[in-house]
Amino acid sequence: MTNQLMTADELLALPPDGRTELVEGKLVVQDPSYRHNRIAGTLYRRFAAWTEEAPGRGEAGLGGNVRLDQANLYCPDVWWVRDGRQPGVEDIYRDDPPDLVVEVRSPGTWRYDIGRKRDNYERHDAGELWLVDTAANVVLGYRRSSPEVPKFDIELEWADGALSTPMMAGLAVDVVELFDR
Repeated sequence: MTNQLMTADELLALPPDGRTELVEGKLVVQDPSYRHNRIAGTLYRRFAAWTEEAPGRGEAGLGGNVRLDQANLYCPDVWWVRDGRQPGVEDIYRDDPPDLVVEVRSPGTWRYDIGRKRDNYERHDAGELWLVDTAANVVLGYRRSSPEVPKFDIELEWADGALSTPMMAGLAVDVVELFDR
């Protein structure tokens, strides 16, 4: 990370590198481990398979730019949006958070994931956020009991069992298997 402040538009004007985010105007470089990438890949594959099982299940993705405001441009590790909210083919960013956002722990970014980024996803109406803590082998979940609720009012912690969300009925990801890969 540097102490240089910039705007989301300035960062978007640079050549894309897929590793740089903007948190409160500060450049933050992601430093994912191989384990981080395996876990993100596993979640993406499960999300993508679920969306392909039936029409109208939206879209899952890896990375991509989410511009919440001029000081915050994130690149979530994995994401899902409901049908009708898919990004356009040529879009290089979206101005609203996905319905479900997943951030997997990286050494240099975890403090932002559990702090400012969590708060900003909440403030900008993300429906649900999963924070995958690879150091503790646990997934922290934050969701709203209904879309009208202004803040995450349900907090979850999965150390075993199946990751699931009411937004993706029938999706289940074994937590132990996720970490044991």
